[in-house]
Amino acid sequence: MKLLTTTSLLFSATSSIVGVFAGKKCPGHFGGATKVANMCESHFPDKNSEKIWFIKFYAPWCGHCNSMKQAWSDLAKELADDKEIGIGGVDCDDAKNKGLCGKYGVQGFPTLKAFINGKPKNYQGAREKGPMKSYILGLKAKKGSKGGSAKCNKGIFKSSLKDSVLPLCDKHFPDQKSKFSWVIAFYNKASFDTERDEYNRLALEFGNEPADKNKSLKSNKKQSERLTEIKEKYSLAEAEDGKRKAGKSKDPLAKFGGVCCDCEKEADPKCKDIAKLPAFQVFNHVSKKTFTYEADKWNVDGLTGFALEKLELVTKAKEKEQKKEAKKEKDEL
Repeated sequence: MKLLTTTSLLFSATSSIVGVFAGKKCPGHFGGATKVANMCESHFPDKNSEKIWFIKFYAPWCGHCNSMKQAWSDLAKELADDKEIGIGGVDCDDAKNKGLCGKYGVQGFPTLKAFINGKPKNYQGAREKGPMKSYILGLKAKKGSKGGSAKCNKGIFKSSLKDSVLPLCDKHFPDQKSKFSWVIAFYNKASFDTERDEYNRLALEFGNEPADKNKSLKSNKKQSERLTEIKEKYSLAEAEDGKRKAGKSKDPLAKFGGVCCDCEKEADPKCKDIAKLPAFQVFNHVSKKTFTYEADKWNVDGLTGFALEKLELVTKAKEKEQKKEAKKEKDEL
């Protein structure tokens, strides 16, 4: 039989794999001291995963699989203390795993096939510890740069069925490469809990849907529709449109995040320079600028107007009048 040596890489994050490193729940020649998790249908990363997994599909009789077994084990040992990464293996020669390997299109060995939140992705690099380690750490960094992670303390936004606000922290925080604008609250758990619903509702109105909300219940509105509704609800009906136009896209007008400043023994580094909580920041992904909302006591109307203005979705009434005066003076010259 001719063996295919095509390499791909499995990548996913999971919270559903419990005690998988024991290696006894699934068949395979890993487990134990190897720090490689034997995986199978009942213990496999899914779309709700928290940990990032790097998985090898193999057959015990495959020479190429055995030749890279040591590199795979060494990789797992080096990353054993990384709580965000796991290394796994699936024995496709075992009858219990035939369906799983077929599901992911495994046709030859070793196949290192790839999933990020349920979406497949191929790895075509060398099957050596160095390149594989660089790859998985690179994916981890990329995942973190998008903002949000189950590894951040959820604080008061714990429910993936009800909460529209994404938990953020220093390790997982939007950077300059973010494709979305952000509104971010920095808060103390006890004092902000009473205002949680207001902030959550505002996040929903901006287009943030709870992660596990039933698809059939999602609003599916265009940005232009959301902006019109928000302006009418929060006393901004007279505000003119800004430089940015809210069009047909169904992406959120801005993503909403929350950093809990007192949920851990030590305050999150992102909270270090904030004098008074709660505090709010607005990041405009187009201008790459971050703005701080300052008020003795925050309110939803004030935060909404500030956010829409800094995201350049509306122009403040005061600025509107200033432009009129400037035009009038110019015409009189």
